[in-house]
Amino acid sequence: MMKNLNSWLIGVFFLLSFIYALTFNSQMSWRVVIFLGVMIFISFLSTRSSLNHLRIDKISPVLAEVGERRHVDFKLRNHQKNRFIYPILTIKCAELDYEERFFLFNSREKRVRFLWEIKERTALESLNFELVSSDLFGLVHKSKRLEVATEIYVLPQTIEKSYLINTKLKLVETNLFGERSFELENIREYQKGDAPREIDWKLSSKKQTLMLREYQKVQVPKTVYIFYGIKSFYFEKSLQYFYTLFKEDRLSDSNFYLLGEQVDQTKVTSPNDFAKIKKAADPGAFLIPEEKNIIIITPERTAKLNKALQVFSEKQQVCVIDFQEMEKELMGE
Repeated sequence: MMKNLNSWLIGVFFLLSFIYALTFNSQMSWRVVIFLGVMIFISFLSTRSSLNHLRIDKISPVLAEVGERRHVDFKLRNHQKNRFIYPILTIKCAELDYEERFFLFNSREKRVRFLWEIKERTALESLNFELVSSDLFGLVHKSKRLEVATEIYVLPQTIEKSYLINTKLKLVETNLFGERSFELENIREYQKGDAPREIDWKLSSKKQTLMLREYQKVQVPKTVYIFYGIKSFYFEKSLQYFYTLFKEDRLSDSNFYLLGEQVDQTKVTSPNDFAKIKKAADPGAFLIPEEKNIIIITPERTAKLNKALQVFSEKQQVCVIDFQEMEKELMGE
């Protein structure tokens, strides 16, 4: 099947040459007709191999951040029994910006590896490949599309000043919710194996024996961080801030939530959620009104966010930080 301009031109030229040869019956004209006929015959004959026998599988999973470069591997399998040759086999994948040609392909199985330069955040559970088989002259083309399952998660890019983000938000948390404190629980004599730092030296001098003060840690309610993914020009940049904070704070006892499209408002337990989330015209209502200390990070403060905040009671302490505010703080460093 001829699909491009060159194919039609060759076909028209062959027809005109044939008519010319019949009309003037010259030796040169018949040579041209025979040459074109042989070339077209070879082109059709060389592309008789069906693309239905080709499969792509075992795509390597990818977990990376925007701006990184990662190798992607997959296997190209040929299940045809007679193993006809594919003169030119082209494989394309728009999602990965990939295109590669194989000449005289006749392998049962071929491992393919290419370097992917990651440019944008995404979550892909399947990839669409296009296989194109053509002859050596570019006259005949066959194509087939394949959907292949995969696990590719591209996360936001970590911001360079990550330590500043963590420090500033921890200061906000301390100013709003206070620091953890300790209450005296018991006073007793020192025993072998006790930590020396817990000895009360002033009291010990009065009692003429080593005395210990035992304290009980007063627990401050955990801080909850929520990303309110409203549709905004600053969505991706503000998500970077939130993701950076999540990475820096993973060893603490803070909880993180994402609110937007493609994610449910549940506690973030996997970085993959940062690849899935999309901006939303209305991210929805907050589903954790029982939490006491809450910090909300949003691309920009809107009327919908102000309305959604009404779900919280006066006993709860809620702080809203928008992208512009955080950006100014960091730019001032």
